[in-house]
Amino acid sequence: MEGDKAMECLYQMKNLRGGKSFGSQINHTDGGGQYRSDDYLNWLDSKKIKTSQSETCLQNGCAEQFNCVVKNDYLGNYGVRNERDLQIARVINKNSSNPSLH
Repeated sequence: MEGDKAMECLYQMKNLRGGKSFGSQINHTDGGGQYRSDDYLNWLDSKKIKTSQSETCLQNGCAEQFNCVVKNDYLGNYGVRNERDLQIARVINKNSSNPSLH
């Protein structure tokens, strides 16, 4: 993928959000060159989006699996859609008999 295609994806993401704030999002990539360009990183920085990049291709699979487990096996069970929902889920989970989000 060329750098301009990565930027195109960012613009599509912005349009899909309909002007909503990006809040405390993290953009994880495989560390390819298109994701290290100044334009790409400056755009993310301007939106206060944190970056996360694999240092080697071997790390990306682990990161993808971890993110899948967190998103689908933990956060999905609590209906977490934003940071406030996450805070509420943590309180509920902390008071449960089987805490898993500590």
